[in-house]
Amino acid sequence: MNIKENDDFSRNMNQPELNTGQAHIRFDNKTGKDWICCPWCGKKAFPVSEGAEIKNQEFKCRGSKCKKTFWVNIGGERND
Repeated sequence: MNIKENDDFSRNMNQPELNTGQAHIRFDNKTGKDWICCPWCGKKAFPVSEGAEIKNQEFKCRGSKCKKTFWVNIGGERND
């Protein structure tokens, strides 16, 4: 297989998503709950109860190699 030196693989990869420091919500199939996750490393921070509201709260990741801060905004009106 011959690999070109100037091949940047752009035709095979998606553009990276912009990370704004906003937490992600991920569903855990084992527990059946939604979890707030660190946007930097993906570690689960805490579960979210249904109907919970958190506005502009700053949290620090507990990941041993991450320790970055991120913002959590959940609740309020949703347009599904």
